[in-house]
Amino acid sequence: MTGRPFIISELIIKSIKSELSYQEESILRQWRESSERNEKLYQKCIANTTDEEFLTNYLADIDYMPYYQECCRLIDEKKRHQKLHKSLFKNIWRVAAMLMIPLVVSTMLLLNEGGSLFKRINLWVKESNSLTSNSTITPGGPNAILILAGGERITLGRDSEKPVDKPENITIEEDNLKYSRIEQKEREYNTIIVPRGGEFLIQLSDGTKVWLNAESELRYPVSFGDGERGVYLAGEAYFEVVKSDKHPFTITSGDHRITVLGTEFCVRAYKDEHKILTTLESGRVSINSGNESVQLHPGEQSIVEGAAIKIERVNTQLYTAWRNKMFVFEEQTLEEMLRTLSRWYDMEVVFKEKELKEYRFTGELMKYSNIEEFFKKLEELEKVSFKINGHVINVAKYTKQ
Repeated sequence: MTGRPFIISELIIKSIKSELSYQEESILRQWRESSERNEKLYQKCIANTTDEEFLTNYLADIDYMPYYQECCRLIDEKKRHQKLHKSLFKNIWRVAAMLMIPLVVSTMLLLNEGGSLFKRINLWVKESNSLTSNSTITPGGPNAILILAGGERITLGRDSEKPVDKPENITIEEDNLKYSRIEQKEREYNTIIVPRGGEFLIQLSDGTKVWLNAESELRYPVSFGDGERGVYLAGEAYFEVVKSDKHPFTITSGDHRITVLGTEFCVRAYKDEHKILTTLESGRVSINSGNESVQLHPGEQSIVEGAAIKIERVNTQLYTAWRNKMFVFEEQTLEEMLRTLSRWYDMEVVFKEKELKEYRFTGELMKYSNIEEFFKKLEELEKVSFKINGHVINVAKYTKQ
């Protein structure tokens, strides 16, 4: 919660104008205290929002510069005069949200090699590098296949079809699918499959929202009845469950079962990964695996491997930011990072040497960014190099040209 870029950006602006509520002040304080970098960045914003050095260091994309400077001018004007027309203030918020000041614009990419090397790289900087590319790799987008109870398959997304026999309680749009509740004599199930390079939002008949990440599959009732609300997941999804004390909501992934009443959380249960992760942002959930059962509280994550369940406190943003159009990595191996990105960009990764998989990085990447620019920034660390051939990424040790 406290690390989401949009939220922190807005709170910093409200802090400048002395408009923070008690709860917002607490959230911002937690973020500031979570790292020295965050505190320094906050102090720099407060000290002088129009400082040229600040703009140079934290806003590399020249196309955004005029908008950011105007935003800073308006904020300073508000601070001095304590008065700003309502419509103009709305423009400030829109610009600030677009730029995600300051965290995303000031994106950092770090490599920690035994604590000996930290190098800041701004992912927005456009400059030439040694990257060899013959690429057709593009970011993903809304894309899915809906399988109805009778077996009919419907393409969803930009190339969505309008089926002749679509059930009346289903509304199909380009990037989402909505169900309304109907009476059924027998419970029928639909399945939505999101391929590599895809994402999709579905609203179930009870109002529960499910954001499906790439390479995921959800099986669910066309309409929930009076009993338990149960769905089946393979892959990754973020759930915003409508509360109902009388009708528990369950998610089943293999032998793993999650029970909730009303809450927000993310489940990662890919078939090619050995662990199932459940990350809780709000509410409370019960995790069952084999004979073990535990409860999660906000800010906690369960890690299920086999029948064993382990609970850890985590920065939830690392596991949920993809829903907000970002990838956030913290001390993750290169193999883990590229596995996540390969699903979204629909690419294959080949490591020339196994040791390269273990390099650890910290950084942020906008979900719809050019992946080649991301690789260029990684190459600036002079540890790995990338050669792109179609949809195949070859990773090798860095060699100076």
